[in-house]
Parts: sequence; C-alpha cells; structure tokens
Amino acid sequence: MARLGDATPPPVTAPDDEAVLALWECDRGRLIDADQLAELTAVAFEGTDQVFGNPARLALGCPLGRIGAQQAEASATFGWVVGGGSYVYADPATGISFAMTKTRLTPHFDTAQRLADITTEHIDPGASTTYEA
Repeated sequence: MARLGDATPPPVTAPDDEAVLALWECDRGRLIDADQLAELTAVAFEGTDQVFGNPARLALGCPLGRIGAQQAEASATFGWVVGGGSYVYADPATGISFAMTKTRLTPHFDTAQRLADITTEHIDPGASTTYEA
C-alpha cells in the first residue's frame, strides 16, 4: 500500500532574483502591451444590463469604471465585483490597481466602494468619490 508521503511532489525551489527580474523587465513591468490594453479597455457594450436592469458600460469581459464612480465619468478603469463584496480594479491612466478579498461575505459592496474611494482620493485628490468621512 502506498503512503501519502510517496505521492507528494518534491518541493519547488523559488526562482532566483535574475529570473524574477527578467520577467518583470520583459515589457517594462507591464503584463500586456499598450495596444492590447487599449483594446481590452475600449467600450464593447454600453446600455442596460439585461439581468439586473442597471446602466452598464463593458469592455471585453469586464465592466468599465470604478465602483461608485459617476456613470458619465469617461474612464479606462476596469475591474470586477465579486459575490460577497470583494472587488478588484485597475486604472491604466494613474497606474492604480486595487484588490480586496473579504473573508466575511456581505450582500453589498459598501466596504469595497469605501476603500476604492479612499485609495483613489489619496492618489488623485481631484477625483470624484462617493465616500464621505
């Protein structure tokens, strides 16, 4: 009979500094190039969400705009709201990326919106936010 330890793969060694640096430098720290980013953040659909009935502005596979931002705000910010209140977004114009994973699920995005607003206000003090102290 085989033991559980016999099936365990050998430990993976961490890459050396040179390997990590080489990946980072492949496109000046970007995961995708500027042309791909422009294509991914271009408006692919604008109208009414047929499931929830709210106004929607979508790029290729993800909503455009930051949670809580004005619908009319012309933004290349893109991200995704996740069930339970988690949220992730990236703003190519400012270089801001934001991710929040909740361990206590909630039926709303109040925490995500508040933290995204605080982050945006700190980085870009002139940005419109919905958070009020």
